[in-house]
Amino acid sequence: MEPSPPSPSPQQPWPAPVPYGAGPYAQPRQESSGLAVASLVAGIVCCLPPLGLVLGVLALVRIKKKGQTGKGLAVAGIVLSVISSLLLVVGLASGGFGQALDAFERGVDRAAAARSVFTVKKGECFDTRGRRTVGVTTRVEVVDCAEKHIGEVSGSFRLSGYDTYPGEETVRTVAWDRCHRTSAEYALDTWAIQGRLWPYVYWPDKKSWGTGRRQVTCALVAVGGGSEKVTGSVRSDATMLTADQVYFLRTVNAIDDALYEEPGEEAELAEEKAWAGSVAASIRGACVGLRAHHWPGDSTASVDGLVKELLASAKEWDRLAAAKDDDAFWERYDLPFDAMPQDASSRARTALGLTGLPTSRRTV
Repeated sequence: MEPSPPSPSPQQPWPAPVPYGAGPYAQPRQESSGLAVASLVAGIVCCLPPLGLVLGVLALVRIKKKGQTGKGLAVAGIVLSVISSLLLVVGLASGGFGQALDAFERGVDRAAAARSVFTVKKGECFDTRGRRTVGVTTRVEVVDCAEKHIGEVSGSFRLSGYDTYPGEETVRTVAWDRCHRTSAEYALDTWAIQGRLWPYVYWPDKKSWGTGRRQVTCALVAVGGGSEKVTGSVRSDATMLTADQVYFLRTVNAIDDALYEEPGEEAELAEEKAWAGSVAASIRGACVGLRAHHWPGDSTASVDGLVKELLASAKEWDRLAAAKDDDAFWERYDLPFDAMPQDASSRARTALGLTGLPTSRRTV
């Protein structure tokens, strides 16, 4: 026999009765209006205020007919919708809403323009928006070349022929050598650059190499690492020029290449003299090429005049190459540069439809 339950005592009263409706047989709870909730949400979302107003009115009608709950939510949705509608009307009238929308669209466009530096294509201009140009740069913003920017991509290529990472020195050497030639072909009309841009290279490091990245991006970047931005494209390759323009530029740019090879400050006299001799040889080689070409129209006379002055300047380079000692060399050092035919070069370039303003006395 089971023991009977103990009798209640004054110190242990019976439990209080369960509140009505809380047990398993309680009356069903009233249904909440989904339209009322939707009205409140639409009223809060600023771009949907008229919808919140309509849903709120429908919710009040249905709540009354079906005995639903949610009247407060519907009223709140209606009030918020009315306020949001008024703000929308004021914003459209004052232009504030349009400005905000434009700012939002600009933000979306800017986010879409932000790309890895290794995915920017040839001919595209880019900006770093305050980030460093030198050092490690991973993302840039592609912009219209008509806007201010710090760089322009001259080309790209994939490093191949290495099973494993060949080392930073090898990657740097290969990247710079090929990018130098790539940028030179991209901007044949060097006078158009006007000393504003310099060759720049983005190459993969060991870490990115391990992820499969082999891309090298060649660019022309503003002097000063972005402190002096530029506008306009400097592209002047074979796709942008006539055959005569391309021939002229490739011929005279060989002189610039020779000038660029000037030895450093610690070079011996023999190296300096050899360099001066190579410049003289490049000038005479360019003159042979210029004379061998048939130039269109009035440009013939201008090119002939340039050839004559170039040959005269070559003699000054010969004299520099023949200097007997350091004193004689540095005493004559400036004379060959002064003899370079800037005016004649400008006339020939202008006659061929190229940039006619020289960048410096050392550019032909």
